[in-house]
Amino acid sequence: MLGIRTNISALKSIKLLGSTSMKLSGSVDHISSGKRINSAADDGAGLSVSTRLKAASTSLSQAHRNINDAIGLVQTTEGTVERLSSLVIRLRELSVQASNKTYTSDDRGAILEEMTAINADWRRVSSSAEYNDVAVMTSNSTLSFQVGKDIGDTISLDLSEFNIPSVSIFNVVGNTIISGTSARPSIARRNLRALDSTLDTLGNMRVKLGSTQNRLETALALVGDENNTMKLARSRILDVDYASETASMTRLQIQQQVGIASLSQAKNIPSNFMSLLN
Repeated sequence: MLGIRTNISALKSIKLLGSTSMKLSGSVDHISSGKRINSAADDGAGLSVSTRLKAASTSLSQAHRNINDAIGLVQTTEGTVERLSSLVIRLRELSVQASNKTYTSDDRGAILEEMTAINADWRRVSSSAEYNDVAVMTSNSTLSFQVGKDIGDTISLDLSEFNIPSVSIFNVVGNTIISGTSARPSIARRNLRALDSTLDTLGNMRVKLGSTQNRLETALALVGDENNTMKLARSRILDVDYASETASMTRLQIQQQVGIASLSQAKNIPSNFMSLLN
């Protein structure tokens, strides 16, 4: 049927042109944003999965920072133990020197003076060692480090195992220093055994700290690998395929141009009916 009241061809052209323009706008959004999914309308299920992956990835990034903080605390504690070990080694050397009876009372006074300084340094270093206001050498608390994104992904460190004031064997030596008898040959020789025991205790502390640091570094590597996997999975869901999207945009642009041309032709159809009246 031929009619001029309703231009069916123009209406169809307008509908198709509108659909093409909407798709072209979406394609431009994808290319400009770099994302295949800009809203739930693009892919609701994919957006949901992507959101969960993002939550997991950001949590893993925080766990990565947590582990680095924990490693810093462990290294601070071990560094303090190492300094204390150096003090004990020097004190042992002085005790061996004081065990020799060739020294005068003035010489022993000089030895005692250095021993007194070392004893003061022992107490100062152990009491001042801190990491972010945590007294690592005088606390009895247990620290729990969150090393993963889930509940239970933790590594604990019992600071009571590194409580220096509780090292009673060194306190025996310290008492002789305070009393002024540590530079006497008999006392100095007796202190050697206590100093050796102290070094063993400090050595065991370093072993425990080294073991904890190894666990933390293993957790750090695992978190990094898992986070990379999460990011890769999210990228595959969310990121736009530029080659495919560019080809789609080019196709839609051609369709839009053809649609505009078709609409222009459809507009002229009613006027052509005037020829029938001539």
